Amino acid sequence: MVDWNKKVAKHCGDALQPGEEFVAATYAEPPGVVGRAVALGAVGGAVGLALGARASKKKSEEAESLGLKQGIADTIPSAKGVLALTNSRFLIFGHSALSGRPKDLVFELPRQNLAAATYEKGKLLGKIQLTFSDGSAVQFEAAKAGKPQLFAEKLGATID
Repeated sequence: MVDWNKKVAKHCGDALQPGEEFVAATYAEPPGVVGRAVALGAVGGAVGLALGARASKKKSEEAESLGLKQGIADTIPSAKGVLALTNSRFLIFGHSALSGRPKDLVFELPRQNLAAATYEKGKLLGKIQLTFSDGSAVQFEAAKAGKPQLFAEKLGATID
């Protein structure tokens, strides 16, 4: 299993502010993308990658059409990434498909702007929904191998 907290600390430690420390991290994608990637993995090669990229864009658009994004949630990138929680901020880092490493900080938000979080367990992946102080919400899916439930627990999420 991948220890995303360790990977984020190693490759993105320079994103921390003085006195800040990583609490938890997990890899996540917009709703529907993880399951589709597993299915397309059987196709393999460049064809599988191209279909996966197209599916990812489509699923991101579907999530937006569900009305999950409005307000703060609109500013969150709708692509795969590494969600990280520090003692003072919620962060999202990009993700390198080739190396598997987290990269560049693409989103940051003071932790007090997170109003609520829920985590729904699944057999292979979990669903994390974040609700922000302005009432907007966004959903992510995360494979169980990335320990999303631990991330959700550190976030103070309601676990279903």
